[in-house]
Amino acid sequence: MAGAEGLTASRAAVRRPLGGLAALMREHWHVSAVLAAFIASMFIVPTLTPVAISDDWVYIRSVEILLREGHFEILTVASANLLFQVLWGALFGALFGPSLGVFRLSVTVLWLLSALAGYGLLLQLTGDRARSALGTAIYAFNPLGYSLAFSFMTDAPFVALLVIAVWCYARGLGREEEDTRWIFAGSLASACAILVRQPGVFIPAAAVLATLIDGRLRPNGRGLRLAVATAFAPAVVFLAFYAWLRFVHGEPAVHQLMQRQLLEGGFAQIRLHALRLYLIEVAYLGFFALPVVAGAVVALPAVTRAMTPRAWAWFVGWEAAVIAAVVGFRALGARMPYVPHFVGRFGVGPNDLIEPRAVLFGPTFRDVFTVLCALAALAAGLVLVSRLAHWRSASVAERRAATLVLTQLLVAFLGVLVVSAHFRYWINEGVPGPSLDRYLLPLVPLSTAALLWALRGHRLSLDLAWWATLSLGLFAVVGTRDNLVFHRETWALARDARALGIPLLELDGGASWDGYYVGEESLRQVGYDPRGGVLWWFSIYTPIIDPRYTISTAPTNNYQHVVLERRYDLWLDTRPTSLYLLRRDDVSGPP
Repeated sequence: MAGAEGLTASRAAVRRPLGGLAALMREHWHVSAVLAAFIASMFIVPTLTPVAISDDWVYIRSVEILLREGHFEILTVASANLLFQVLWGALFGALFGPSLGVFRLSVTVLWLLSALAGYGLLLQLTGDRARSALGTAIYAFNPLGYSLAFSFMTDAPFVALLVIAVWCYARGLGREEEDTRWIFAGSLASACAILVRQPGVFIPAAAVLATLIDGRLRPNGRGLRLAVATAFAPAVVFLAFYAWLRFVHGEPAVHQLMQRQLLEGGFAQIRLHALRLYLIEVAYLGFFALPVVAGAVVALPAVTRAMTPRAWAWFVGWEAAVIAAVVGFRALGARMPYVPHFVGRFGVGPNDLIEPRAVLFGPTFRDVFTVLCALAALAAGLVLVSRLAHWRSASVAERRAATLVLTQLLVAFLGVLVVSAHFRYWINEGVPGPSLDRYLLPLVPLSTAALLWALRGHRLSLDLAWWATLSLGLFAVVGTRDNLVFHRETWALARDARALGIPLLELDGGASWDGYYVGEESLRQVGYDPRGGVLWWFSIYTPIIDPRYTISTAPTNNYQHVVLERRYDLWLDTRPTSLYLLRRDDVSGPP
């Protein structure tokens, strides 16, 4: 009898938290639907496909070494700190098996968790569940962020930790009475971000700057305690990691190179680099703002009426920046996306073959897209300056939370200059492209949060905003699916080539295949010694390959003989599509 009573009590204890979770999901059904849609999309995208994407094999190797040999190692071509991401990926590998798909899944799950934190941040800023769910969807399904979340690149894990850290800081700092527990949680999340990518140091720095701006950081005991709670843990982690990296592990070559390149070329080159990046970021902010601006169209008359003379002066400056961005780059022949890597004219994902996928978006479409981004950037600027003009009308808690987000956005905007130094002289489609779109990813959640906060109290057409969000989200899901399918079929054809007896060192299977199977050995033999005049992956980490055979989407240059053909199916490109295993013209075979 006693056993039966105990079993009944245990079942009741289980039902209580489950019932509480169900009630919470019903209460926040908008965001529950968004998260459910994201999880459903993971079954549309072949999430567990056993392939590497771009150069994420560099980071995957660190996870494999940790699981296989029990120690943490950063390859010499890695530019990131990696530690947290490697531990997170290793946890998934230990639980579900060490495969390329499982490592990718670890990033996808972290992105999903950060969407929950993003919802919490938006709810604090807007006080509106429907708008907060909209912002969560914009963040989770943004084509750039979504595609990166289905890779093992460091950008998505870093931004996920950024969102979690800012949410925690907002819970601790964005109120009339600070909550030290949440501030410390934000500092721990910042420390984890530092252990993924170096720009993590900007997160606690921006949080401290926000407290200085709102007048709380003063030279007294309270100010000192606030600064320590906000930044002490990240500072200790940063110093300890770099001491270990320098004196125990040894600094990777690319780490050292990027540090040297920060000030390379002197002030003139730095100024030119900053100007170009400024114009690029302005246009991309318009891209990221498109869904919110679509819904804000109905609010623009009221926003305009609320403008003050000072706000109009600010807006004129912003307008000049947007026009300069579009006109300046258009004069060079550039169209959005200006710095494509994971989102570009080929669709979603990198195209690292000797002959890439077919172009999806031609010049006309990109001209229209550029204008849309410019208009969205103008509207976003108008909304923000109008809101800032009435700053004092907000409550203390609202101002503090908004100050934190706006400061994080400003610091992230400026931080792109630092992380893009390595790409200062890069050319894309014949025009300057001194960065990669993935380096701009931190602007997505921060600009979305800032805009939705600025629209607080204004009308917002949720229907228009959701249609825009769904359109971009559908493109993100289908494009990411196509990207993974393309890589899956490329790797399958490379395995067919190996089955024909073609040696690894005579096969170019694309950047991800070559790097994963040959890159580590190449680095051991040759080291890091970039060279010009060849495909970028041959320059950086596969120079030991003599590409007698290559995989391409069409016969090209010195590769005219087709050995094998493999059909594949893309949803965004309905034209007949094939991959070819090609033999170089000066090679007699077989095969």
